[in-house]
Amino acid sequence: MQPNILFVFADQLCYSALACNGNRVVRTPNLDRLAREGVVFDQAFSSCPICSPYRAQVLTGRYAHANGVIDNEYALFEGETTIAHALKKSGYKSAYVGKWHLGYPPYTAPARFGFDDLYAYNCTHRYYDVSYWHNEDGPFPMVDFAPRVETQLTLETIQAHRRDHPESPFCLFLSWGPPHWSTVDGVRDYGEYPQQYDIYDRQQIDVPGNVPRQFEAFARREIADYYAMVTSLDACMGRLLDALEAWGLAENTIVCFSSDHGDHLSAHGYGKPGATDAWMHHTLQLSKGTPLEESAHVPFLLRYPACVQGNQRTDTMFNS
Repeated sequence: MQPNILFVFADQLCYSALACNGNRVVRTPNLDRLAREGVVFDQAFSSCPICSPYRAQVLTGRYAHANGVIDNEYALFEGETTIAHALKKSGYKSAYVGKWHLGYPPYTAPARFGFDDLYAYNCTHRYYDVSYWHNEDGPFPMVDFAPRVETQLTLETIQAHRRDHPESPFCLFLSWGPPHWSTVDGVRDYGEYPQQYDIYDRQQIDVPGNVPRQFEAFARREIADYYAMVTSLDACMGRLLDALEAWGLAENTIVCFSSDHGDHLSAHGYGKPGATDAWMHHTLQLSKGTPLEESAHVPFLLRYPACVQGNQRTDTMFNS
């Protein structure tokens, strides 16, 4: 029986920001569970660590210079074959939920690049002010923290698939916006998340040695909020895993969790682009987009109980 595929990825999540990858502060019990039940890839990298290029690489299996998306807002070359196109030939139904960043709505069939359904928006990082389109219909406002709504849309899409196409496997991509900083009233920071996750003591945050001494107090505050965003996503991951279990889908579903790239988080003296850090030299206004560890090294967890033994780690190197 062909496996279902659920590929979940965050935006701007560092390899080092998961407990299962050795972080002693951040709380990620559901992702830790996924790691225990599957395989942790310790050497996974984003080969072009910016939002749009990663998405195009993952969907096409081709490098940025080959598929046309060499930077944000670039379009895929016409005629590119995506994973959705390929799996359709094997009977899969496919959907994509969340941040798309490969084109603006409405999402006509050519703009969906093989996916049967998009519940998506191009790019926004205001997590309580997001609207999405379902293919050519929309916009529909999200009435809660965007990752929660996107997680619910994913569960509803799987349920609809089980009802309408019980004999077909599904391939579903879920793209969350956090822990990428949000932009509210011109300020870029990591504080826009449900306050129940504001659980990190700034004084307990370990600041890496490559953060300039002058940045340390700022970095502690920033990283504490960043971890809160990560924990909010972990709760959403728990909903997905519990639902697959309850619906009897866990055994034959390949679940992957990853990120499009990491975040410098003040390492090497980098800051965020834009007005808030306009005092910095433009070459230091980078939260990602470099080949440095913090930017290019991403988490990658894979669970497939039907075929893959759990509780494994591998240092096999691969990229997006």
